[in-house]
Amino acid sequence: MSKKKKKKPAVKKLPTTAPATLQTAGKPSNTRLYLVLSFFLPFLLLGTAYAVNGVYPFGDKQILVTDLWQQYYPFLSDFQAKLQEGSSLLYSWDTGMGSNFVALSAYYLASPLNFFTLFIPQAFLREALTVFLLIRIGCSGLFCAIFLKSVFKRNDITLPFFSVLYALCAYTMGYYWNIIWFDSFALLPLVVLGTVALVREGKYKLYVISLALAVLTNYYMGFFICIFTAIVFFGVCICSKLSLKAFFKKLLSIAGFSAISLSLTAFVTLPAYLNLQLTHSAENAFPSPWKFENSFVDLFGNFAAFVPPNVKEGLPNIYCGFLCIMLAVVFLLAKKISLREKILHVSVLAFLLISCNVNVLNFIWHGFHSTNMIPYRYSFLISFILVVMAYRAFTLLEGITLVDICGMAIAATFVIVCAAVGQQDDTAVYGSIVLAVIFLFVLFLYERKLFNKKAVTGIVCGVILVEMCFNVMIGVNEVRVTDHTGYPDQFNKVQSALDTLEETDDEEFYRVEFSAYYTLNDPPLYGYTGVSQFASTANVNVTNFLEGIGLLGWDAGNRYYYAETSPLTNAFVNLKYLIAKNSYLADTVNWSQAFDTDGMKTYKNNRYLSLGFMTEKNLQTFLPDKTDPFKAQQELFEKATGITDELFTPVSVLNVGHSNLNVYYDQEGVYGQYNYRPQDAAQSSSLKWNYEMPEDGVLYVYAKIDNTENVLVSNDQNGSQHWYNIKRPYIFSAGKYNKGDIVSFFSNTTTGYSGSADIYVCVLNQDVFDRGYALLNDEKLEITNLTSTQVDGTITAKKDGLMYTSIPYEKGWTAYVDGVETEITPIANAMCAIPLSQGEHQVTFKYSPNGFIPGVLLGTAALALFVLIIAVEQVYKRKRKKMLSDPATTTVDTKQV
Repeated sequence: MSKKKKKKPAVKKLPTTAPATLQTAGKPSNTRLYLVLSFFLPFLLLGTAYAVNGVYPFGDKQILVTDLWQQYYPFLSDFQAKLQEGSSLLYSWDTGMGSNFVALSAYYLASPLNFFTLFIPQAFLREALTVFLLIRIGCSGLFCAIFLKSVFKRNDITLPFFSVLYALCAYTMGYYWNIIWFDSFALLPLVVLGTVALVREGKYKLYVISLALAVLTNYYMGFFICIFTAIVFFGVCICSKLSLKAFFKKLLSIAGFSAISLSLTAFVTLPAYLNLQLTHSAENAFPSPWKFENSFVDLFGNFAAFVPPNVKEGLPNIYCGFLCIMLAVVFLLAKKISLREKILHVSVLAFLLISCNVNVLNFIWHGFHSTNMIPYRYSFLISFILVVMAYRAFTLLEGITLVDICGMAIAATFVIVCAAVGQQDDTAVYGSIVLAVIFLFVLFLYERKLFNKKAVTGIVCGVILVEMCFNVMIGVNEVRVTDHTGYPDQFNKVQSALDTLEETDDEEFYRVEFSAYYTLNDPPLYGYTGVSQFASTANVNVTNFLEGIGLLGWDAGNRYYYAETSPLTNAFVNLKYLIAKNSYLADTVNWSQAFDTDGMKTYKNNRYLSLGFMTEKNLQTFLPDKTDPFKAQQELFEKATGITDELFTPVSVLNVGHSNLNVYYDQEGVYGQYNYRPQDAAQSSSLKWNYEMPEDGVLYVYAKIDNTENVLVSNDQNGSQHWYNIKRPYIFSAGKYNKGDIVSFFSNTTTGYSGSADIYVCVLNQDVFDRGYALLNDEKLEITNLTSTQVDGTITAKKDGLMYTSIPYEKGWTAYVDGVETEITPIANAMCAIPLSQGEHQVTFKYSPNGFIPGVLLGTAALALFVLIIAVEQVYKRKRKKMLSDPATTTVDTKQV
């Protein structure tokens, strides 16, 4: 009796997209033309929009706006300077008082493109940045096309036109000024493709490399991509109907290669993570209670075409071509797509949309952090899923039916009605109607066999091109462009002044600032060592310390920045020179003019203190009081010098001239604290206090007034008047006056609003300050050598005490006294200080970012393991190939089987 042949077990083919997609039949052509077009189509569309809007060299505009103007370009300038000077990338003295440059770079500067600035003249850095952005957007199209080509086995003209829907979606057009996000944005399709390849075929290289790059170039965006990768993995496994054993095998595989991938980034991400613990974001608490943040009608209305993208606040940017919404219905109705696949796509899409509307989910998506503007930063994931669904449906166009077309019509109508009822404007409504009619009409003719596939493809691609052209123009107009010539303001004059300082002042280290800030990152923008910083990586302890002693600061806003302030603060931040771009400086006692640069004056601090100086030991107990900076100044002065005399004398109000406001003390007898309410809510209103100078001296003011951003200080005797911006309150110098002068403080308030007003007007007791200054200046650190990561100097202490330095405190610093490591005593957990005994000492501070060395070791080990795995795999493949090519071996194997 012959034996029955055993049936070979069926091989389960794993799906090929996220969450899972079946492959279409056919083999793609080998031409790379469509991939090339996928790069250049979004590159040229966005580049043309810039040219039309007059971006240099096609006009006198630039793309620098918002944080690109205020943060990213200044940091890139500092990065370029470091590369061209060959200085360390571990620390920068030009960002804030001094910053962990690895942590800052991890968020702002980790793009490989930025290293090309080494070869670019500083004068063309803005143009290079624009080209870098266009390259990122081009790569977004290219990588999306690679994904679609690899997954769906298609290589035709549809690739560039569907990939451009992702590359130039509303997320791109609303947020392209956040250039730092778009490396990771571009890499998302490759990470997903790598995930699919890892599960389906066991191929791991693309996954490891693309995920590492996505996290390395911006760990914030990388966090979103990691979460999405997990969703993709489980989706592919579910659609594959894996056995429990096979699933755990795949789970171990992706967990292991994810660990390798993330470890490769540890030299950057570990220091960045540890630095984040010093920022305000580390203090965020879960929002409560759970709530919807927007109407779902408004949310779905944002899928409509020609909706201006949100640039800072508002609804999530989720539009990615109106056709995507319509084809999503075809995807759901297609018989060739499994029910599991449909459910998973819809489930993930629904989860992301709900996340965009539920405060707690949104908080979790953002790394357990409440964002400062720009909510829903992960909404690009929605666009990617929709583009994949749409392309999947388009590949099945041959089977389209009238039911599918009716479904498309219903989806289009739903979005259009939501847009008409919601926040979207009429242009979006009517424009979407036009697009819907065109798409429905063309597909109806195709279904009726009146159009062939080639004609439909051509028309659809043409309409997509026109739609994207309008989308790009709308986006650029919404984001805006700024003046090219005027940025940075008076740059050449400032450089000339800085050159003069370098030539005339041979001191190893000192700080410079503007008397009034231009951006919140003037030091890296203009290339000087200063005080100001606005960065997500800002040390919140430094912010609180500086804000507490009267500087401009905002912990939740991750910023502290300089404007002319009290001489005590200037001394404690090592400020030696002020550049007055408008030639005005209020305090002419503690500052004297050093030189003039074509009308722009540079002033020298007459009460300057070194980077380090001896103080009383009691300084280590100082904690700033943010509610009353003058009180904090007094306490800082007393604890540093031991002098208890009054540093500032409050000036009594002579009379008032308020208009249409009832003003009364917040607490009777408490100086300077008021409440006010309008007498007639329909009339304009203003506040005015008049003060008489009790003696000759410099007047200092702290004003915190609701419903106003500016205060006018005027003096009738000499006719002087100056406006001060008090959007963020700080101690500002109001000028030098004589005894008996009447000084007025005036501010318009918002019509109809009540509020509070804290205004402290004090005269500096110059003789008291000078006595304290003499004590501190008598025992100062003489710096002998200073680099990006090391400070060497000598100091002679007349008695045991504490050497204060204006070096921001963090664990990366190590101090040595006479060659012996000494524990740092942080002042208010913000500034470095060390105890010194009486006598002469050699002092050294060395810096290495906290976590950098362990990160380098971990990254090196991961790289070695990755290379080893590849090498072992190659050896195995060669042996297997040799074995299969050896007839004798093949025969033996066959007999054994």
